[in-house]
Amino acid sequence: MRVKNRLLLIILGLFVLFPIHSKSLDSVISEAKQNSPTIRLITLNKANSDLSIAQSELKERFGISVSSGDITYKENTFKVLGSPDYDKSTIFMSPSVLMSFPTKEATSLKFSIPSFYWTLAESDNFFNANPTLTFSRAFKFGDSGDNLDDLKITKQRIELERGYQQRILDFESSIYSKIIEILNYETTLLNNEKEIFIQQTKVDNARTLKTVAIESTTFKSMELELERLLNTKDANQKKLAMALAQYKQLTALEWNGIEDIREAELTFRSLPNGDSTVLTASLDLEIAKETLALKERASVKSGTSFSVPSLNLTASSSINYSKSLGNENVSYDLGVGASYSAKNFTTAAGIGLGIGNNGDVKPTITVSGSWSNNPTALSDALTIQGLENSVTIASIDYQQALLDYQIKANQLESDLLNFGLDVDRFIQNIELRHQLLEQIKQAFEKGLAKQTDVDQALLDVELIKYEQKIYALQALILENRIKSLQL
Repeated sequence: MRVKNRLLLIILGLFVLFPIHSKSLDSVISEAKQNSPTIRLITLNKANSDLSIAQSELKERFGISVSSGDITYKENTFKVLGSPDYDKSTIFMSPSVLMSFPTKEATSLKFSIPSFYWTLAESDNFFNANPTLTFSRAFKFGDSGDNLDDLKITKQRIELERGYQQRILDFESSIYSKIIEILNYETTLLNNEKEIFIQQTKVDNARTLKTVAIESTTFKSMELELERLLNTKDANQKKLAMALAQYKQLTALEWNGIEDIREAELTFRSLPNGDSTVLTASLDLEIAKETLALKERASVKSGTSFSVPSLNLTASSSINYSKSLGNENVSYDLGVGASYSAKNFTTAAGIGLGIGNNGDVKPTITVSGSWSNNPTALSDALTIQGLENSVTIASIDYQQALLDYQIKANQLESDLLNFGLDVDRFIQNIELRHQLLEQIKQAFEKGLAKQTDVDQALLDVELIKYEQKIYALQALILENRIKSLQL
């Protein structure tokens, strides 16, 4: 009965220290993600990055633009010698419609009325319009950067998704680590309570039973030891209070204990080609290669940009219509043209047909060309050499990223093995603690063990549930490390 009473005092003291109503771990993580400003910031940053990437891809969509152009209304008063003055009003307009098609070749269709005016007067009603339809398309002989843009966007998407998932895993692991810290402090305080209880009993017994003189150094030493244990407990309580405050900052929740910790999945298989960090390194290598290849393919320089040889085709048709003093005039213009641009030269040719009001046909042929040497040959050679060095560096970085992944994978496999051994030893230790408790109880009943031995054995059994939670949380941290190496 004495053993149970002493144990009851310790356990009641622990209930005062620690919360009774615990939460499940899943509910803690779920509520923390909903309430945490860290998670909101992570989510908003990802959303902004998604919008930025989506915006960079808008150029591949069908586009249409409509412009009214300048609309001008003008009134004039004309004076003619020998005739009365008259007013004349004129309206000028130049509307247009431009359509761009989502093809790799630059394709556009434009309808415009470059000169459209209408004159209103008492004696003269003049109308003139010149609607024009223009079609153009460019054919490029070689990739001029589309593949490079695709590689960069793909890399951005992979980095964005990995960064987001990694931050979520880090957030979860930080909560697991903080709970482990709290449980460790609680476990330490349990031991502090037990040690203080035992030492207080020794002091009380010495004072009551007169086994030690109160004025002796032995009794003073016992009191100093009790004071030291009380100070240690006070320090650990402050550390626990700080850990609880940090837990609230991290989760926006009050600490109410933890229960129902799910079992972690600790199966890990190393990826032969590495994780997404290795993939982004391989994309950096492909980007460096494509940048070099693009420079080597470049033939036409415009400002600071380079392009591959290209053939540009255009076709247009327009109608010239005018009406004045009852007379109508209609004429047509048809035209096709082509231009070819290469490294050192540009050539162009075009054919136009003008069809008059009376059916007359007037053909027009235009031919042009230009040539220049390559004044930037030395600069281009140096640029290419620098890009070749960039390819070599990117290749080394890729190999290093793959090696780093393999090192991390090997370390994780070693940590998983050691953790499994620790858990096996702990499971064996649980059985030994229960056996030891029964043996000490029996020995105590026979007078072969002390009360403190029984208390220690009882507390060791009570601490099993704390250690089980700590091992379960450590397993979840390892699980997140596995997920990280498989992103």
